[in-house]
Amino acid sequence: INAEYMGTLSECLFFFAMSGRADPRRPEAEVRYRKPKYPLEELPPDYMSLVALILGIVGLMMRHKTSAWIAFFACIQSLANTKYSEADVKQIVTCVAFSVMGLVLNYVTPHAPPQEA
Repeated sequence: INAEYMGTLSECLFFFAMSGRADPRRPEAEVRYRKPKYPLEELPPDYMSLVALILGIVGLMMRHKTSAWIAFFACIQSLANTKYSEADVKQIVTCVAFSVMGLVLNYVTPHAPPQEA
């Protein structure tokens, strides 16, 4: 590139594209990502399932709508990321039950009217 003339970014990109130079990246230095393989005894914990369970209980017991919705979406994310080989049926059923029942209790059941003093 001419040091006296520094054009716009598009002009510089056009110059490099038309100069016929090879790709400056080195394919031999490329390192591909390989997902680590864990034995079944040492699987990483599923934190979103735990978050869904705790927030589902909070939404169910305290009638807190925000925590019930967060529990519902955390449960969906946990289910989407669970592999079939590491699925625990009791944990899945408990997570789904608490998150759905938290939403049902918040929106379907009638609330008590405020008491007058």
